[in-house]
Amino acid sequence: MRVLKWLGLGILGIAGIAVCVVLAARFADGPLGPLPGGPMSGERVAEPVTDWGFVVARDTVELEVNPAAPRSVTTWVVVREGQAYLPAAFGSRKTWTAQLAADGRAVLRVDGRLYEQRAVRVTDEGLQEELRVILIRKYDLDSEGNFASPETWFFRLDPRE
Repeated sequence: MRVLKWLGLGILGIAGIAVCVVLAARFADGPLGPLPGGPMSGERVAEPVTDWGFVVARDTVELEVNPAAPRSVTTWVVVREGQAYLPAAFGSRKTWTAQLAADGRAVLRVDGRLYEQRAVRVTDEGLQEELRVILIRKYDLDSEGNFASPETWFFRLDPRE
């Protein structure tokens, strides 16, 4: 009986620590790995990006959405003809994708530099297919996996006006 009591207390302690970490991440400067974070800081880049080629070799970037209550996530990025796109498997099920689709204002952080962008959801099926091929090749994914699905949303990053 004593072992069960200690086991229960241990499980509660671990659960308590996990809750604290998740709550602390909401106030962090950007995402903490897979955990969403708060507003991001860094050097703001004023000039528009005409070629996103500098992110081709990057596995991930940090993205901030919802300026009214900033939330940041870590996400993948692909580039096609110098234009950056953000993929989201099961896009209809994610909070950050819904916020981008509704508002469009986004901030991308790369190497401590902040790029204010307008994210536009890609609806052209031909372009979506091209982007899926680029994504699958870049991340060495299974061509039959989650990202090969039409449930994958893509957002094009355009300069804010």
